[in-house]
Amino acid sequence: MILILTKDAYFLNALKHLLRRHDVIHITSANQLSETEHKGAWIIIDTLNNNIFHSELGYKIRFLSPKMVYVISPFMVKRCLGTIPTVFVDRNIGILHFVAVLQRRYILSRPDMLSLSHKQHQILTLVMQQNSGEQIAEKLGISLKTYYSHKYNIMLLLKLRKMSEVVRLNIAQYLV
Repeated sequence: MILILTKDAYFLNALKHLLRRHDVIHITSANQLSETEHKGAWIIIDTLNNNIFHSELGYKIRFLSPKMVYVISPFMVKRCLGTIPTVFVDRNIGILHFVAVLQRRYILSRPDMLSLSHKQHQILTLVMQQNSGEQIAEKLGISLKTYYSHKYNIMLLLKLRKMSEVVRLNIAQYLV
């Protein structure tokens, strides 16, 4: 069984057509996930305008114990789903190459892909939601000094002068 979390109807229909499987299911909310029915499924997450890692849907996926999770994103998030085997695939990969990756006929090697820690990703997500530094520190249960340390590391990693410049980056639509 393959569960697909995406807001892109063209991507969904292309995958359904190319995979030629009857057990491809489009998931749009946490209510559609069943721990008994979907346990051990493969999951494909398209993060374009669909950042589910810090939502109810993301937390529910962790309890499903899927066999494999494929995340379509321009960056990696370390241990975003705990110990679940996760493969990050760049959004610019062709759909046929992606199907080959799913069928394990194509090996991905992306050592140059941007890699964020789980906390850095959380902070960037909250920045994109226009939270202040104090609000972010309070929501994450960290000190303001720790927040500033994470912010500094993020700015170094993304080569930003101001944190507000993150909205101009091509990864911004993957953080909303």
